[in-house]
Amino acid sequence: MRTNCKSGPWETIVFLASIFFLVFFFACCDPGPVLLKPSVSITSVKDVATTEAVIVFSVFTNGAANISLEYFEALHQEVKENKLLSLPDKGADAVSISIPLSKLKPNTSYDFRVMIVNDGGSDAKTGTFKTLSLTKAGVLVKPATEVTRFEATLNATIVPYQPETKVTFSYWTDADKTPKSKTLTTLYQGAYSLEVSVSLSELPLGAKIYYQVELDNQAGIVISDMSEFETFAVIDYDCNLYHTVTIGDQVWLREKLRTTHYANGDPIPNVGSAGNWGDLSTGAYCQYNNDPKNGELYGNLYNFYVGNDERELIIGWATPTLSEFWDLGEYLAGSKEAWKAGTLMMAVGETYWKNPNSYNPPTNSSGFTALGNGAFAENTNNQWVYMDLRESATWWTTTSEGSADGHLVEISNGLNHLTLGRFYSQKMYCGLRLLKKSDK
Repeated sequence: MRTNCKSGPWETIVFLASIFFLVFFFACCDPGPVLLKPSVSITSVKDVATTEAVIVFSVFTNGAANISLEYFEALHQEVKENKLLSLPDKGADAVSISIPLSKLKPNTSYDFRVMIVNDGGSDAKTGTFKTLSLTKAGVLVKPATEVTRFEATLNATIVPYQPETKVTFSYWTDADKTPKSKTLTTLYQGAYSLEVSVSLSELPLGAKIYYQVELDNQAGIVISDMSEFETFAVIDYDCNLYHTVTIGDQVWLREKLRTTHYANGDPIPNVGSAGNWGDLSTGAYCQYNNDPKNGELYGNLYNFYVGNDERELIIGWATPTLSEFWDLGEYLAGSKEAWKAGTLMMAVGETYWKNPNSYNPPTNSSGFTALGNGAFAENTNNQWVYMDLRESATWWTTTSEGSADGHLVEISNGLNHLTLGRFYSQKMYCGLRLLKKSDK
């Protein structure tokens, strides 16, 4: 057997080929550095408002990465916008990112998805938020002012909150089929109170007017409560205004007379507290305690001669007769109990009446609105004194008892009864309520 330690040519070739193969294999199959996937986490959704929000999240890029944020309404899933962002390699450091969103819908739920991608893979997280509702406007209707026979100013307090708030006043009467309206030319905004008003003209005479205020902006329409007022129906020579009330077939002034002139312009003398009241046999007037405020509130006090003067006080209106007052009492309470009409004629409450009878309380269901105007007369000591303010309502009639006394009508707070036909000296001073003359 032959032993030979030297390799032959063939063996050498095989050995070299193996070495080459191994070198080639390891050279081709070396994976190199291992690439890591990126990651993302949602931190918060902050500064959420009616139309805006900010999405806050953090990422580990693990190499250069691309980030996308897409959001959509939760109900519709239609992508509103895809926000893209590219970041260089940040290594192992966490990166916080805030992306603002705008032009969102108020009071709307949104879903969103944040995705990060690099050469090693991707990661995604989802979230949701809801925008705030718009604050609706506030409105408080206020009493009408500057009311005349044909005009008035309507008023309201508003808080617009949203920009471009439109203000519309609507008004109507019982006879109107559709309301009339006036829209202010100014558009309002701000979270503070504003006073707004509109002036109306050519209103119907002596009519009850209803009105509301409407505010319209991007938060929606807000309508106020309803308010009302009544235009005046009658004016005297001094430009005092009066409402009217219809009771049965009669039309009365609702307020006591306040004029200081006859209808033709002749003045009615105001003698005053220093005058010799007892010697007068012609028309004169005064105001309780000589206070004009009492005259404005309760009406003037007149002697008998004023209501019976041929010059009249308001054209088309007259001092009633005792019989006409009887007709009023009988219409309200019945022919046998006309005295009960007092409670149906008296203003309610204690503003104009002191301690009205609680067993027979005033209701003013007739709308007559009698006030305790008192009187100016001689007392038992033959002294002229003011008496019975808020305790007695008095009205002259044109009916006389001889040449010295006249019949008056009275309601006193003791019983709240209507007393018809009491007669006193024509020189006494009490109130006047005028009755519309019949067209017949």
